[in-house]
Amino acid sequence: MRFTSIVVTYNEERRLKECLKALDFCDEKIVVDLASKDRCKEIAKSMGCKVLDHKRVDVVEQVREWTVQQASNDWIIFIDPDEVFPKEAIQEIERSILNDAKLGEIRIPKVNHFQGQEIKYGYWGGKAAFLSIFKKEAAVFSQKVHQRIKVKEGYNYKLLNQYSIKHYWIDSTEQFYKKHLRYVKYEGENRYSLGMRFSYFGMIKDLLYKFILHYVILKGFLDGLLGLKLLKLSMWYEYNAWKSLKKYQPTNSNPI
Repeated sequence: MRFTSIVVTYNEERRLKECLKALDFCDEKIVVDLASKDRCKEIAKSMGCKVLDHKRVDVVEQVREWTVQQASNDWIIFIDPDEVFPKEAIQEIERSILNDAKLGEIRIPKVNHFQGQEIKYGYWGGKAAFLSIFKKEAAVFSQKVHQRIKVKEGYNYKLLNQYSIKHYWIDSTEQFYKKHLRYVKYEGENRYSLGMRFSYFGMIKDLLYKFILHYVILKGFLDGLLGLKLLKLSMWYEYNAWKSLKKYQPTNSNPI
């Protein structure tokens, strides 16, 4: 079974070597660099990767389809440079592909770490997000922020919940704000396209719901001081996402 791994980098030298080392089983390793100012390209070349240059973009969703088109193999592992792939999952992945001719996607959950500490509870805790290993011909892409790669109708998917991707999500509060300010610019368009419309009542209701969801239902309080910090960051992001929706929403759709 032949795999192509794809990593998109922008000033990610700190975690890149560990990420690429875990992908040694891939027959082709592609690193797409978005005009990094650090040693990303140097590290990637030293580890046998095919390095491609691309102009800077705000979010990786805007470049995913182009990067996948550069791959030579049918099965793609699209992974972030701050993530570490579990090598122990390789045999199960290969068995799953061989046993299902209509398999188009394999999902492996991620475990987020904030400043080196595993997040166990709350919105970003536990096994909440997924890495998608997918068949090239089956993939459906979206350039909207936080929209994952999907597969076409008629293909199956399999969840390997017994494994997990280690995700060095955030190293500092400053990094969180810097990273998520890029995302929030596109949240207005994204949420509008999903049918959301701005109103002050809707915003307050949603913020209250997110507070209860993150801190109570998903037990964010059990993460102690980390849980409080993540609650604050979550509320900041949701509030600014609503502001983005208000800004994007056409003027003839008056807020309530």
